[in-house]
Parts: sequence; structure tokens; C-alpha cells
Amino acid sequence: LGAASGALGSTEAETLEYVMVDFAALVERLDDELTRAFQASNPHSTEYVERLRDEPRWLDFARRVQHYYEEQVGDACQAARVAARRILHLYYQTSAMYQRMRLLKSATEPAAEEAEGSDLETLFTELTVLVYRHGDERAKAETMLAHVYHLAIENQFFRARDLFLMTHLQESIQQQDIGLQIMYNRALAQLGLCAFRCGLIGETHACLADLCSPPQFFDPRTGTASTSMSRIRELLAQHAPPTRPAGPGTVNSN
Repeated sequence: LGAASGALGSTEAETLEYVMVDFAALVERLDDELTRAFQASNPHSTEYVERLRDEPRWLDFARRVQHYYEEQVGDACQAARVAARRILHLYYQTSAMYQRMRLLKSATEPAAEEAEGSDLETLFTELTVLVYRHGDERAKAETMLAHVYHLAIENQFFRARDLFLMTHLQESIQQQDIGLQIMYNRALAQLGLCAFRCGLIGETHACLADLCSPPQFFDPRTGTASTSMSRIRELLAQHAPPTRPAGPGTVNSN
């Protein structure tokens, strides 16, 4: 019996196969699906509230995957890939909001609460530094814009402005993908609002002039060119432009 079990064990060992799993891709896929679930849900429904409860679980999973790549695998590039996704779920939170979310989460998941950092600024700095050092160019650009946005909502205008100018994205933003253009517009808008809150009216005008002066389009009904204020919401991805049949003499605002 011992010989038979030994032979069986050797056979199992010979047929054992190792499967490589890309956990970073799994984190990205789950994040994409969570975003689609948010977009497809009514924000006033109970389903949307249920999806909101999934976000802390995703953040905890992403944190564990990032630490796995950093501590067990030693792959800083994959860790930066996960950190870039975590930043997109943190950059729009103020320190006060982050603390309230931690207190709310600790009521149901105390272990997870202790595992995550208590200081948002320290956590955010660690994540951004990791992406700046080891992320790809797309992730670096997106992280820089998220960093600008975060500094702006914390009313750190001069730090946000200097970082925004360091990106040099204003020179090539028209050639970037739509997602990065939206991030650029939102960072610029938040930078202008930050300048206004700080009493810097000239800087406010410099930041918001382009967004508040959208291109004009020809209105065939009146025969004149007019400016659509909904264009601002479209630039910030807060408004879906209505589909209009293209008629003769209609000029595409894009």
C-alpha cells in the first residue's frame, strides 16, 4: 500500500502544473466592472448603495495585491500598476472625508480599518511616489493630474499649480485619449476653484478661461453662432451631449 501510494504521489507530482495569475490585471478588471455597475445604477436606489459597499472591499483587495507584489514578488512595476488604480479611488477625497469613511468602515470591518493607513496624505504620497518611480507614462500622467486635483481640494494652490505645470500636458493634451483629457479638464477646473477660494482672482481667470469659453457652433435655426454652456459639462464628463441629426450647414463643435 505504501509503495502504491508513493507511486501515486510521484504521478501526481509529474502531472502538477503551475498556473501564472496576473493579479494586477484582475484588480483592473474588477475596478472596471465596479465602475460599470456604478454607471448603470440609479444613484437614488438601494442597488447603488450596495455597490458603494463594494468599493472598500475592492480597495482592501487592491492593497493586498500591491503588498504581495512589493513584499513577496519584488515586482515594483506591477505594484505601481495597482497603486495607480488605488489613487483613482482616493484623489477626490479630503482628509476629513477620508477619516469619516474610516470610522464608518471600522464599525463593520475593524481588522481592515487597522490595516489601512490612518493618514490620507501619507498614504497618498506613498502611492504617488511609487507610480512616479515605476509606473508607465500613461499611469504617471494620470497620477499627476489626480495629484493636482487632490492638492487643489486641500487648498494647496501653489503646490498644485507647480505640479500641473511640471506635467507639460497642456502642450499635448489634444493628442491624448479621452479619459486623460477628462482628467486634465477636471484638474484644471478644480485648480481654478482652489485659486478662487484662496482669493487669487487673476489665477482663477487664467485657469478657467479656456473651460468657460468653449468653442462656438453654428445654429442653423437662427443662422448665428452661439456658445453652448452645456459644453462645459461635456468637457468635465458630467453631461452627455444630445444626439442631433447633422443638417446642412451644421458645424461640429469638436
